Amino acid sequence: TLGGLIDREDLPNVQDIPHPTRTLDAPQRVDRALLGGTADKDLELVPDCTLPNVTYSENALDRVLLSIFRSLVAKHTGY
Repeated sequence: TLGGLIDREDLPNVQDIPHPTRTLDAPQRVDRALLGGTADKDLELVPDCTLPNVTYSENALDRVLLSIFRSLVAKHTGY
């Protein structure tokens, strides 16, 4: 790994420097031709989910696996 090879003070601080291809004063324009459809009402930026609604029910295996996972997390984090 590269950790520890370069001091943090040697790296440039670009926190307050805007990205050269992006301006923050105006939102980016969307090319409507790329979205498809002929009218604004036909545009669907994020389609509706077509999966059926499912109610989650916990079973014995879920409880066992969750307790194992929680004990591993507690062991590795010391919490």
